[in-house]
Amino acid sequence: MEISKRSSQIIAIYPNRYSLLIVHCVIVLCFLLFLGIDSFILWAFWTNYHIDAGASVAAVFAVLATIFIGGMLWWLIQMRSKWRKGDPLMMINAQGLSIDFKVGLGKIFVPWEEIAWIAGCRVNNVFLYFSICLKDGPHWWMLYGNGRSRTIRRDPLTQAHLHVPQAMLGTPVKQVLSLIEQHYAEELARYHVHLLL
Repeated sequence: MEISKRSSQIIAIYPNRYSLLIVHCVIVLCFLLFLGIDSFILWAFWTNYHIDAGASVAAVFAVLATIFIGGMLWWLIQMRSKWRKGDPLMMINAQGLSIDFKVGLGKIFVPWEEIAWIAGCRVNNVFLYFSICLKDGPHWWMLYGNGRSRTIRRDPLTQAHLHVPQAMLGTPVKQVLSLIEQHYAEELARYHVHLLL
């Protein structure tokens, strides 16, 4: 369990490094597989081995897939190096929640007054998320969106705006919700934030 209570007012939730390592290994294996396929394609084109139009299209897609997986691998290496520094994934304090997505939304701040509810949402009875539903998504993004234009919509399955997968969190979602209820009951009551355990 990776939780740090720096004071009674701040809780830091760290990323799950083991799940990131597993994802990293899967991406490396996929990258090596596609490199092998690309090597075969190069050999086939070099030796003029029964190449037709369909094979040429498949070769182009294989090369594009290798470039895409290589980009994902590079991104994962960058992300792991940032989290290796010991930066928390989520900080919870009396002002609200700070979440560092690393990609997509990047580092965001969600004050308590902008939150309608927080819950652990299960999708398809398999994937568990730490989910945040905002009172007004566009208004929150206008105030805290770092100047970038983006549309914030509710997820049709969970009805929440923001999600952090359990696989990324080094602490179970239920425990994070319990910590919020235990340490920030006053803020939850003041800003009418519902906590769905």
